Amino acid sequence: VRNSRDSSMSYFVRGYESLITKEWVCLVSGYHLLTESVITPEFRAKHSAILARMAELAGWLHFEIAYTPVLAVHSLILDDLLPHATSVGLNEVELGLFAKDIFADYQETDACDVTLKRFHAAIAQRAGDHPAPAIFFHTAGLYCSVDTSNRVDHAAFAASAARAEAHPNGYLKLTQPGRTFTSVPGIFAAGDVSDHVYRQAVVAAGVEPLPPSTQSAGSLLV
Repeated sequence: VRNSRDSSMSYFVRGYESLITKEWVCLVSGYHLLTESVITPEFRAKHSAILARMAELAGWLHFEIAYTPVLAVHSLILDDLLPHATSVGLNEVELGLFAKDIFADYQETDACDVTLKRFHAAIAQRAGDHPAPAIFFHTAGLYCSVDTSNRVDHAAFAASAARAEAHPNGYLKLTQPGRTFTSVPGIFAAGDVSDHVYRQAVVAAGVEPLPPSTQSAGSLLV
């Protein structure tokens, strides 16, 4: 039982190795909230060590990108986090903003699928000896994945959201307000695939988790 004087973060950092198992899908997000003053060499060293250990313990380590103008956070994401991630999720806005930073010749008129492949190649290069993280890309009415390690069923991912009822603008309809249920049993929507107001992928981390009765290998969260 956590001591009431502990913060949630300090409790997690001290005890995560006894909590995480291969049955876990770990979702990492919130990096857009970091400030440059926080990212010291000591912070980066500890951060990288924890990510490496989480990737070793968990069955899957997913990172939801939310863009930030803080350059030190860009480096933290691209050089420290993505090499340890199994997958990364982002939308067309975040893709364009990061592409503008990474590629000197990037133009906003560039085809999205071309930019997505370039981005995946760039993070694969940074991953070094680690397998490049799979990319789950989502924008209104379009869901696709990029993976060179055969961990993702691309057809199933692309078709999953298409099976669920959507608004005319392409965003998925939730059958129960404030919940993740869609019109198709076993397919759940979290984050900006159902949010056409705030458009922040990071909100996926804060939505209500799947009910225990629906958690199974056949359930899919998009």
